[in-house]
Amino acid sequence: MRFARTLSAMVAAGACWGAAEGIAVAWVPLSEGSLAIGQVLEVILRASCVTMLAAAAGVMLLAASLGVAALDSQTRQLLGRSWDAVAGSPARLAATIVGLSIWCGAGAGGALLVSDSEMTPRFAALLVMVAAVVAQLLALPPIVAVVRLVRSGLDRSGRFGPAAALVVLASGAAAVAEWLAGSPFGLAAAASFAGAGLAMLLRSRRSRVAAGTFAAVVCVLGLLWPGDETVAATVANAPVAESLLASARHVADRDGDGFSSILGGGDCDDADPAVFPYAREIPGNGRDENCSGGDAKRWHPPRDEPAPVPDRVPRNLSVVLVTIDALRADHVSAYGYRRPTTPALDRLARQGTLFERAYAPATSTRMTFPALFCGRSIAHLPYAEKQGRYELAASATTVAEILSGAGIRTAGIPTSLVFKVSRGVEQGFSDWIYPYDERRDRAAVRESARHVARAALGWLDEHAGQRFFLWAHLEEPHNPYLPHPGTPSSWTDRAGRYDGEIRFADQALGEILRRLDQSDLRTTTAVIVTADHGEMLGEHGITFHGLLYEPALRVPLVVRVPGLPPARRVASPVSLLDLAPTILALQRLPTPRTMEGRSLVGPLAATHSLTPRPLFAECRRITGDRNVMAAVIEGNHKVILDLTARRLELYDVVRDPRERLDQSRADPTRAARLRGLLDSWMSAGTVGGRPLR
Repeated sequence: MRFARTLSAMVAAGACWGAAEGIAVAWVPLSEGSLAIGQVLEVILRASCVTMLAAAAGVMLLAASLGVAALDSQTRQLLGRSWDAVAGSPARLAATIVGLSIWCGAGAGGALLVSDSEMTPRFAALLVMVAAVVAQLLALPPIVAVVRLVRSGLDRSGRFGPAAALVVLASGAAAVAEWLAGSPFGLAAAASFAGAGLAMLLRSRRSRVAAGTFAAVVCVLGLLWPGDETVAATVANAPVAESLLASARHVADRDGDGFSSILGGGDCDDADPAVFPYAREIPGNGRDENCSGGDAKRWHPPRDEPAPVPDRVPRNLSVVLVTIDALRADHVSAYGYRRPTTPALDRLARQGTLFERAYAPATSTRMTFPALFCGRSIAHLPYAEKQGRYELAASATTVAEILSGAGIRTAGIPTSLVFKVSRGVEQGFSDWIYPYDERRDRAAVRESARHVARAALGWLDEHAGQRFFLWAHLEEPHNPYLPHPGTPSSWTDRAGRYDGEIRFADQALGEILRRLDQSDLRTTTAVIVTADHGEMLGEHGITFHGLLYEPALRVPLVVRVPGLPPARRVASPVSLLDLAPTILALQRLPTPRTMEGRSLVGPLAATHSLTPRPLFAECRRITGDRNVMAAVIEGNHKVILDLTARRLELYDVVRDPRERLDQSRADPTRAARLRGLLDSWMSAGTVGGRPLR
């Protein structure tokens, strides 16, 4: 009977903690007014029922504890009163274990709030636990210390745990909030509520059974309630709920396409395996393959008549393209950043043109460069599958191939490990140079940019008398952010170390620019500096890159062309897909019609402005990326479509550059129109013959 009561309490506890998880998910939308109160309640109900199922898994732990309770009498007698206090019942044992976890989790959250600590929440929790244990053991006999530690932990979790969680949520520390509300830690919290909190609130067996029955009813109604948007909101910050729902959808999927028509699967025709959310839409066939609400229109990339190259631009022009890995635009001094991270790039901007809103076509190195060199989106490029990975097919035409065919010497100096395995981007390069062997020279990895600069200078010395196209890729400031001599001592936090790497890369860029400026190449060489993508430094609770938010997608772009006006700034959004057509135009070579990018000669020469048009970006599942996303930028607005979470976000990136206010509900007409553009664009391409999913 005790086990039955505990089981019913566990069920009720799951609903309680699920409600907390729902509040965690809905906290930001509620504060910004983008969800109606009814929708918020629906999110909470869904989170309650989903997490309740997860909490039921804790029953297995309780069963295991029953086995522990069946120890022989001598062992039980040895443990004595300590055993009764810590594990006298399954519920008490669960409360003991997870009560400590809650205490440590709250302590970790507080530590992360009051300091600029870069510990992971789990590591911080471990430190809190170790410190508490050591302090107790130094003062008390071991058995008594354990008992008091347990009681202290339960007391603190009951008093301060919820308050600490709310403070963490309000602080915007999404990573900590996710850990507290949606991870396996959340399951432990549910068990703790069952063993400790509900034991005090629900003293009678009838009340516990009633609570469990009510939670079961909520579970059934919540799972079957229609509305995919709130399902997506429910699992947005709850990986446990997401994984449970994914398993349930797999069972409920009748046509085997990976999507169900219930449980938020979003399949609008569960009898047709060719119809599912984000399937490849075939425009004009009268079918809604991707369940977007209608048939997509055929995608026709807009075409601009390229501006002529002014006669003052040398006809024997060479081009140097320098790309800096993971450099976000808002950490460049010329873009208004407070720290002096890029003096060399700032100087180049004063001598040329700075594009204020340049966007990468993707947020990973292996995706951006094929698109950049071909002037085409990843989704529209031909790819070949080789040994389980994808690389650019030989049928793709790169800018280096076109230049080589015109008699221009081409060289690529990559450093990223991505290029150690063929990705197809080396097509057309006369020289493909690795400046060092990272397997034999580990020290070179710490100052990669300096080795690239030296290799570039050596190549320039050898080929200074020829027309050339040189591409050099600087690995810094890619993660991990290593310290470098000369970095200000105050730059010690994550952003500071990242800035230190930017400054180190800028020094290498400065070496290349000085060589050009001190030679005859200054008057015959165009210089283009940009990045393959940006970097997340905690925005939206994310570090590294791979998503399509502004810090990871918007990159610097500075172009200096001999004969064209200096110190210009262009506010119109542009894409790195525009670089290949621009390089060809500067060489007075025609642009293939397969290229989606357009020449930037007009704004560079201050003779033509750019016609407004949408820009697209993506994160593809080419080699196992966790996130699959697509985005469209039109004017000041950007729509991000998360293809795995089935979530659409709309931001005004000029007024809201940090993308904190999702306007998809406040402006549904614009969101639907931009979503339609994305559907048409995505329908135009495949990767390796597979549709974008």
